[in-house]
Amino acid sequence: MGVPPPPPGVTLSWRPDAAGTDAAFTELSWCDPSVGEVLVADSFRVVGGRARGIEHHLARFLSGAAALRDRGAEVRSAGSATVDLEAFVADARAAIAASSHAHPSTAVFPRIELRERGDARLLMRPSPPLSSSAVLATASHDPRRVPTVKGPDLERLASLRTAAQALGADEAVILDARGRVIEGAYSALLWSRGGRLYAVGTDAARIPSVTERIVGDALRASGDELASAHPTLDELSGAAIWVLSALHGARAVAAWVDGPPVARDPDRDAWLRDALAQALAPV
Repeated sequence: MGVPPPPPGVTLSWRPDAAGTDAAFTELSWCDPSVGEVLVADSFRVVGGRARGIEHHLARFLSGAAALRDRGAEVRSAGSATVDLEAFVADARAAIAASSHAHPSTAVFPRIELRERGDARLLMRPSPPLSSSAVLATASHDPRRVPTVKGPDLERLASLRTAAQALGADEAVILDARGRVIEGAYSALLWSRGGRLYAVGTDAARIPSVTERIVGDALRASGDELASAHPTLDELSGAAIWVLSALHGARAVAAWVDGPPVARDPDRDAWLRDALAQALAPV
């Protein structure tokens, strides 16, 4: 299929009747409010035709959609159940690759999404600037309704981040009812204690992090393992902490507003950068 390369910045609507052809997408020039809320979404940074964990991101999108269909009540339109999402993902991947080939020096942060009324979309968003460090703030509450699927809670999580930014932070961290860390609004957390790297246990209600998975794979390849725990803020005191995301990779936490004091670990910073760089693969 010779997919026309979409320029960065456009929003494309997928045409199921044209799947697998060069007419699979049409550009949207306006947003139809009747289309409904986002049911499932995923995003990843692409530059020079390469991305980190692309297969995992696409698989997470498909599994998230399957989970919502199984729940039934989360899918409020029968139309969304008839969309061939594997065909959509294949077309989206081809379009992203074509765009990156046509604009090799332009970094993009595309998002694939399925909305309530069965509309599948590809948002060819320009990549925001990257940063290597972040300031955290504790979220005032947990607004998530579907905590294990990326998509339904995006707007509610954006409100958490906006509130954190008003405090001078870059990311909001959600706690459970017992005061234990779950995840960031748009990120996973990693920390170092006694020479070991830890992540929040996978039994916590949170989105499975692709970046965390890449780190875990790199650790296993080196003969180590990513440990898990369910720490409170006090239990993170003095630890080196990182915020993991598909956009930035691993950002070292510089401070936590009204939270625990944090340490820095330059050697682990360098290891994480290298591990994530090695995970880049063609789209």
